[in-house]
Amino acid sequence: MPEPVYVWDIDRTIVRSSLERHFLKYLRTDVSKFSLWKTAWHWFWLSLRIPPPPLWRTKLAYLRGFTVNEVDYWFETCFSSRVMPVLYAGSVTAIRKLRTENQRLVLVSGTPRPLAERMAKHLGIKHVIAAEPEVVDNRYTGRLLHPHPHAKYKVAAVQRLLDDQDWSWEQVVALADHHDDEYLLGRA
Repeated sequence: MPEPVYVWDIDRTIVRSSLERHFLKYLRTDVSKFSLWKTAWHWFWLSLRIPPPPLWRTKLAYLRGFTVNEVDYWFETCFSSRVMPVLYAGSVTAIRKLRTENQRLVLVSGTPRPLAERMAKHLGIKHVIAAEPEVVDNRYTGRLLHPHPHAKYKVAAVQRLLDDQDWSWEQVVALADHHDDEYLLGRA
């Protein structure tokens, strides 16, 4: 049997709640120049659970206009102050054990890539599938470069990684806990 590929969903599997919710809460409470209406707009659309197209392009509208440097600072501060304390110890231990066994690990999340990459770096994971924010002239546009990786789009994103790495679905062991992950779990 070929070596397994462990695909871990981040939200509610490695961290309580979701990375993006922690980040939005951080922005709302700790960043004075972040306007409350941007957070409210984002939460309104999330609460409706509107299917991605055509709204997937504006998933990160709350970042529109901010520079890469200031948002990276916010991602880093949020990760260290808000996310690190709410990591599930059992998941972190399991991932570290798999890493010591040289297993193939992939993180997948709908959170912005720069925040998901901080999680991957902390856990020592090389492969990350996340929401790819568009940046023009060193500023976030609020749009995504690709469909938001959730539900069926998460499966398509994993498929691209499998193709790039010459891996197959027969190798995939998926760990997730949300109804949006049923497509990924079903495919694995």
